[in-house]
Amino acid sequence: MDKEGGVWGHAEFLEAIANSKHEEHERILEWAGDFDPEEFDASETTKTMRQGLPDWRQM
Repeated sequence: MDKEGGVWGHAEFLEAIANSKHEEHERILEWAGDFDPEEFDASETTKTMRQGLPDWRQM
């Protein structure tokens, strides 16, 4: 993969896992494991993150 992070890296990551002929496909699947980009739930993720963070409004 040419780019390593940010929006461009994520776009390339998604392209590689979706295309079995992509030169990085196997390596990225091995690294990412069982990844489903459609599974992300922003609301659930926010709730989970807040469990480990202090309430900034009370600081």
